[in-house]
Amino acid sequence: MAARVTTMLAMAAALAVPRVAAADPPPTSVVRYDGHQVLRVEPADEDELAQVLDLADDVWTERVGLGAPVDIRISPQGRAALDITGISYEVRVADVQSAVDMERARLVATHDPASASEWFDDFRDWNAINAYMDTLAALDPELVTIESVGMSLEGREIRALRLNSPAATGKAAMIISGTMHAREWLSPMTVMCIAETLVNDYGADSDTTSLLDALDLVIVPVLNPDGYVYSWQAERYWRKNRRGGYGVDLNRNWDYQWGGQGASNNPNDENFHGEGPLSEPESQALASYIEGFDHAVAHLDFHSYSELILYPWGYQFGAAPDEGMLSMLAGQMSSAIQGTHRHYSSPIQGSDLYPAAGVVDDWSYGVHDMMSFTVELRGNDFVIPPSEIVPTCEENLAAVMVLAQWASEQADPVPTSGDDDGGASDDGLDAGDDDDASADGGAGDMGGDGIASDGGDEGPGGTAADGGAGGDGQPGALPPGFGGEGLPAGGCACTQGRQPMPPWWLMLGLLGLRRRRRAA
Repeated sequence: MAARVTTMLAMAAALAVPRVAAADPPPTSVVRYDGHQVLRVEPADEDELAQVLDLADDVWTERVGLGAPVDIRISPQGRAALDITGISYEVRVADVQSAVDMERARLVATHDPASASEWFDDFRDWNAINAYMDTLAALDPELVTIESVGMSLEGREIRALRLNSPAATGKAAMIISGTMHAREWLSPMTVMCIAETLVNDYGADSDTTSLLDALDLVIVPVLNPDGYVYSWQAERYWRKNRRGGYGVDLNRNWDYQWGGQGASNNPNDENFHGEGPLSEPESQALASYIEGFDHAVAHLDFHSYSELILYPWGYQFGAAPDEGMLSMLAGQMSSAIQGTHRHYSSPIQGSDLYPAAGVVDDWSYGVHDMMSFTVELRGNDFVIPPSEIVPTCEENLAAVMVLAQWASEQADPVPTSGDDDGGASDDGLDAGDDDDASADGGAGDMGGDGIASDGGDEGPGGTAADGGAGGDGQPGALPPGFGGEGLPAGGCACTQGRQPMPPWWLMLGLLGLRRRRRAA
């Protein structure tokens, strides 16, 4: 196995070329943040909030409102003006540029990984991610295919890893997407690590094998490749796509309640919603790709940071028709995350922070009836130690397994002829129906290990900040982050030595939950 994967790694490295238009220009300058700091402010009223937002150079909190802290990046001049107002604050990052410089120096010095287990030792650029996607697909061509989702504004290909075993047909589909916001580097690393684990465990772990035999799972690691590349080359804290040099926030561009609260019509704002719904090729591509599935039932979109699991509605405070099930699944995923490394991710309705219109989870749920969630990963900054990558992967893999288990039960797959372990088998999926006393197929009273599922009545638990920071970088200075020996059989190279997957994620399968369908 090791020799086989080493060959695959070498082939992928040799064939990996930038999937980008020939006219793609290099950045002409690198953005610096000299003297800038990140402050956490909790405005007392609307007037203070307006002053804070006016003085900020960049708002790192995803959804801004009263009653929750706001993380801002601010210049020395801005901080001096803030001091005059008398508004209190906490310094979260004392020297933004220093943090960026240290990250850049570490990445430049980082050697190519000698083995697949080292691939997740640090953050990887877009070319390295594409190369490793090729490697994962080559490991098991019957399970994994690479599909083109579409093209970005600058001509880069948006790619998906599709895990669809031939064991059965007629399966439900689940979508996982990452890196809608460029500066959130923990997102693609987490999504890639989850993909690697599932590919490596298929055929070696009975639970993973049964699950993937019953589910069509699609993973899109980088939805915003232009912005991601730019954040590596020129502006570490760049968030949006690269439209016109000002960019559009792809997570305010979706065609459901577009243009409402929490989205801006000012191109200079970080939450600029674009000229119209689905105006951007990246959001158009994913929308069209999802609409190509006959039975897509769930969607997880990964962001950083703030340790939250958000579910619809985001655009309004009112409850969604399936709020009971959304709340239950969010609670189950939160418990899964907490049960792995004791990090708590608050499961709340998105608008409990502050309304945000045109977001992807509202679109997936409101237009396509999918159980849809935004996961905000761990951390207090966009620049995060690489030692956080694997633990973040492990805890969010647990959450993925919860939703994937539910999703697999929303169809009745037909076993492929001659496959003794056909995907329609109930083994490992619906076993233990005798314990089904607490399942009613609809809105539960509790989600997960005692997490209340009463429709988002729980507050954000003091974790409302969704931000990040970044810096500069020299184009072409970074290593490809690829190469070496392969994945060991029957285990995740990124999480060698981890504890076995806890059995609580199987409880959702034991309950035999079936989604209560909304009225047409």
